[in-house]
Parts: sequence; C-alpha cells; structure tokens
Amino acid sequence: MIRQIRDLIPDLERAHIVPFNTTDQERELAVRLGIPMYAADPRYFAFGTKSGGRQIFTDEGVSHPLGRENITGFDALVQAVAEMQSQKPTLSGVVVKLNEGVSGMGNAFVELGALPEPGAAEQLDAIANKLRAMRFELDNITFDDYIDKLSSNGAIVEELIQGEQFHSPSVQMRITPLGEVEILSTHDQVLGGPSGQSYLGARFPADPNYATLITREAAKIGARFVR
Repeated sequence: MIRQIRDLIPDLERAHIVPFNTTDQERELAVRLGIPMYAADPRYFAFGTKSGGRQIFTDEGVSHPLGRENITGFDALVQAVAEMQSQKPTLSGVVVKLNEGVSGMGNAFVELGALPEPGAAEQLDAIANKLRAMRFELDNITFDDYIDKLSSNGAIVEELIQGEQFHSPSVQMRITPLGEVEILSTHDQVLGGPSGQSYLGARFPADPNYATLITREAAKIGARFVR
C-alpha cells in the first residue's frame, strides 16, 4: 500500500502531507513515503496542553497568570492552591483547566473567599472544601468525573482574573519548512457561557491597541519551536 501511494506521487520534491490531526502514524507515513509532513511533530504534543503552554510561557518570559501546572490529583490541586495563596494572600478565586480541554469546556471555577492564613493548621482542609464546590463550564459534569479526568490527563490551576471588562486575544502563526516564523493573523475571541469562558467565535483582527504587543510576545513562542 505504501509503495502504491508513493508511486502515485509524480514529484516527491514538491509533495507534502497535510494531516487533519497529527499522530505518530501520520509521522510514520510521511517518513516511509519520503516526503515532509506540514504539521506539528507529535513528539511536541505535550506543549499543546495547558501545562505545556504554561511551561513554554515561563521559559520564554511571556507574561501569564499566577498558577501551577502538571497537577494530577485532588491532593496535588489542594497543595497547588495553598502555594498560590502563600504567594498572594489576597487570592480570591481560581480557575482549574484540564490539560486537554478546549473552548473553555474543561474549566472549573472556585471562589476562595475567607480562607485561613497561609500555613494555618486548617488551611488545607478549608481549600479542599472550597474546591469541592467548584462550578463547571459544562452543566453535565460531576465533581468526581472532573477529578478523574484531572488525575488521568493532568490540569493547571490559575488565578481567576477579576475586572470589569475582558478581552481574549489570540495570535495565529506558522513555522515554514525553512524554519521561519510567520505571523498569519490576530483575533479577539468572543466568549460566553455560564462563566464567560466558552468560545463562541472571533473577530479579526485583534484590537489595534494591543495587536502589536501580542504579536511580539507570540513571536517569542514561535522562535522557541524553531530552535
């Protein structure tokens, strides 16, 4: 079968594979055919998760919310929030995000309220109780189901940013086979849902008041993957 496909390619120098989803199988097919795969190498999959994103932002000095990544259990989540409270005693809320959640569908919101002082004997129990009352972006998920997914696939927890008006911009880039980072576009996401975290659409381009700033920061991430 591989030989038949290869024989149908008139010029291997001008051919490439553009998969809808990239897995090790698509990569193996490209290697066996001897043509490039125009997609992310699946060995970098971890960087596409929430935890991977936070790690890349940290490594490249891109600003991001106070939080913790690579959380794989309820006890670890409690400890992560406790560490965040120690860093910021005024912390009033957090959002938990499943590593592989999309469009806000893996998000859960936690109001922390009047927690004991950091380091107090009752601090961890109080945080655990707050976490058990988390609110989900999806209304058909239970606490136990959510923690099961968190434990198996990992998650992050971040400070819940408070304010009157919010913007959720994004930058689209690609890396060419020559290793060049190209900025394709910017947009402002349109969000809705119970907690304002569900992706509904986007407006192109992003607000010019910050479009230059976000493309400059995004270019740092692109450069990381060229190295």
